[in-house]
Amino acid sequence: MSDPQLTIYPARRVRTMDPARPTAEAVAVVGDRIRAVGSVDELTSYGAARVGDRFADAVLFPGFVEAHAHVMGGGMWQHTYVGRFERVSPDGRRWPGCADVPAVLDRLRDAAASLRDPHTPLLAWGLDPIHLSGERLDRRHLDRVSATRSIYVMHQSFHVATVNSAVLAADGITRDCPLEGVVKDADGEPTGELQEPPAMGLAASVPPLLDLGFDETALRSRSSTWGRAWPRR
Repeated sequence: MSDPQLTIYPARRVRTMDPARPTAEAVAVVGDRIRAVGSVDELTSYGAARVGDRFADAVLFPGFVEAHAHVMGGGMWQHTYVGRFERVSPDGRRWPGCADVPAVLDRLRDAAASLRDPHTPLLAWGLDPIHLSGERLDRRHLDRVSATRSIYVMHQSFHVATVNSAVLAADGITRDCPLEGVVKDADGEPTGELQEPPAMGLAASVPPLLDLGFDETALRSRSSTWGRAWPRR
């Protein structure tokens, strides 16, 4: 059996993702494998080939494999960042890190003040208790921001959330809840910390932050933060 024919596809531009040669004119393909990229003259030097115009007006680039990149990270920027380290949002705004619980509460108060509807839930993300000094965030702290507006803070791990008393009441999360992930204090009352998806899912009265990665806005926001979300040191 003879080898499949070499086919050269010129394009408007070929993005190689190779810093040594970021662009090219065409792609040479044998069967279902790319053999080379370069100019048409370079690629025809490999031997007999046909030239196809299928991609003449297109921009070609390598396929992207979603390697657990959490595209939902783009959707998160629709809400308030309360992480420990400075980040840059897709619109170029720098968000200073919150070093302790009081700083987190100040950030949440500012966010609450920007919400016109008193019934709009306040959603935040990025909290990482291992980097915060002092007390661990719980419902008592969040109640100081608002005792009536629902507040939901997603931890950086995406496996833990902390909510205020308004959420606990709205969703019937009480001392009688048997789920292990509903953390309780020494008196048996929920602290507001919900560990792992079964417990986090009990907070059904607030929009699920984990569903924010499935629209165009989230995807574009996520792609614009890759490589610049963390400031260079």
